[in-house]
Amino acid sequence: MKKNILLVHRAHRFSPNCVERDAAVLSAIQQALEASDYAVQHMDEDAITEEFLHTAPPMIISMARSRVALLKLAEWERREGNCLWNAAKALLVNSRTEQTKRLSLANIPLPPTELTNTPQATALRFPLWVKSGGGDAETGTDVRYFADKQELLDATFPQSCAYVVSEHVAGDLVKFYGVAGTSFFYSYYPTSFSKFGLEKHNGSPRGYAFDTEALRQLATKAATLCGFTLYGGDCIVRPDGTLALIDFNDFPSFAPCAHEAAAAIVQVAEQAGSKIWQ
Repeated sequence: MKKNILLVHRAHRFSPNCVERDAAVLSAIQQALEASDYAVQHMDEDAITEEFLHTAPPMIISMARSRVALLKLAEWERREGNCLWNAAKALLVNSRTEQTKRLSLANIPLPPTELTNTPQATALRFPLWVKSGGGDAETGTDVRYFADKQELLDATFPQSCAYVVSEHVAGDLVKFYGVAGTSFFYSYYPTSFSKFGLEKHNGSPRGYAFDTEALRQLATKAATLCGFTLYGGDCIVRPDGTLALIDFNDFPSFAPCAHEAAAAIVQVAEQAGSKIWQ
C-alpha cells in the first residue's frame, strides 16, 4: 500500500536568493520518500485551503512560513493522528525576538544582545548587527551590519518595530544542519554561496579548533527549545574555541547535504508512520 505524504513549498518571498536551493532539497526528499514507497503530493503554501486540508494526507513536510498558511496547518495538526514537520504551532511562536528570549533564558551561548524598538540607542559595542525582530529575512535590510555608531545613526528604521541588536563576534563562521530524532548532523565552513553577502564580515575561516560534539549538543538543545525537527543555523567559533550561536532557523535548504538530510527526514516519517500505516 502506498503511503501518502504532502510536501508544502515555501513561498518565494521567504526564500530570497534561495528558491532553487529550496526546490533542490524538496526534490531530494521526494526521491527518498518515493524510494521508501511513499506517494508524494506537492502544494505551494499560498495555495493551501481549509477545504484541501480536510482531505490531505496524514503526514505533511512543510516549508511554509506565512502566518496564514501556518494557522491553517496548525489547525490541521491538532487533528488526531496528523504529523507535520516542522510543527506549525512552533513556527507561530518563534519570531526572532521570542526565539532570542527563549534561547537566552536557557543559557544558550549568544553574543551580547539587546531587544529594542530603538536600535540607535543601543549600549552595545561596535561593530554590531541589527535584525528585524519579526519572522524571516525577506530582504537584505532585515539583517544589517554596522561598523560604527555613525553608520547606525545614519540608518533609518521603521517605527514601532521590534529589533534584535547583537554585538559582532570575531571568529570562524560555521554553518550547521540537523534533523531531530536522528543521528544526522552536518557542519561546515561556508566558502561560496551567501544569501545576502553578509558572511564577508567574518572573513575567511582560520580553522580555530572547537568541539564538534559541543556544537551538536548546542544545536540539539536549541531545536528542542524552539520545537523544530528540521533545523539549521550559524555559529561563531572564537579563537579560544568557545561558541556563540548567531542564527537559528527552521527547515533550511540543507544545500551541501540535501540527500543525507532527505534520508534522515524519511527516517522521521517512518518512525511516525509506524502507527499510521500499521
